[in-house]
Amino acid sequence: MELGNFSQIETFLSQFVPVKPGAYKLERMEKLMTLLDSPQEKVSIIHIAGTSGKTSTAYYCAALLVQSGAKVGLTVSPHIFEVNERVQINGEPLQELIFCKLFKEFIEINGLKELNPTYFELLVAFAFWCFVKEGCTHAVVEVGLGGLLDGTNVINNPQKVAVITDIGLDHTNVLGETIEEIAVQKAGIIKPHNQVFTYYQDEVIQDVILASCRSNHALLQRIDQPEIEVKYSYLPNLPLYQRRNWLLATQVVDFVVFRDGLKVLNDADLLFSQSIVIPARLEKIEIDGQYIIADGAHNPQKLQAMCTSLKSMHPNSSITCLVAFAGTKEPT
Repeated sequence: MELGNFSQIETFLSQFVPVKPGAYKLERMEKLMTLLDSPQEKVSIIHIAGTSGKTSTAYYCAALLVQSGAKVGLTVSPHIFEVNERVQINGEPLQELIFCKLFKEFIEINGLKELNPTYFELLVAFAFWCFVKEGCTHAVVEVGLGGLLDGTNVINNPQKVAVITDIGLDHTNVLGETIEEIAVQKAGIIKPHNQVFTYYQDEVIQDVILASCRSNHALLQRIDQPEIEVKYSYLPNLPLYQRRNWLLATQVVDFVVFRDGLKVLNDADLLFSQSIVIPARLEKIEIDGQYIIADGAHNPQKLQAMCTSLKSMHPNSSITCLVAFAGTKEPT
């Protein structure tokens, strides 16, 4: 099969899409990482789980690390426009020709296809492999689903930084029907001796995260948003809900910068990180002189944050909304 463009890559990947019986286990992914000589252990990783805000927090962490002088890989899911969004280097998805060339080399690794990975597992493994091959010093990795049994949860380096964003009800058919059950899944990314960052959240969530930190001898830093946002006079550049994500990212990256001896971020670096475009996160698109704001909010927590932010950004404007609903998840 030809693998010379994104369309051909997606056609090839379609055979790996089905979630097979027992897919939510790590055995296949662990075997795949061993086959690839454990690339996930060869870069300094920020690993991000949560219900809301994890994609934006991942983008901000990566942007801030780039400003600090690191060479940074970023993998997120799902992708919005093209599959190469899942493998980004220094803020740029791999160019089509490079992505296809590397993927063709990757997929021909002896024994890889025989492991029969899922679509997500294959692309996460590819991202880890690319980050090492491209000489990344750091990587930011967004969890796909949950955390504990997610395909990204194969990073055992104690230097990993675990980040848990706001937790709410989502994917209850897989992760559990209560906040506590979902929090257990999210906190599953915490490994021995990790540094862990999270906001203060509901007590039941905090109890789960704290228990996981204690059992793993991990160091927990709980962040109070009002306490840290007073340090920044330029937060109005961001929508309300993105301020929370950006502030969390600054605290995470400050820690990594200090630990790894990277360049300390100045005001210009911080402002630049706020200017990045995160696909489908209140993204402004102009069509025939009209502006459309695209956002991927798909649960009550995210919809509330989006609506509050829109009202604050356009207090005197009349907004016409086109809303699409799908029957693939819980009612919103």
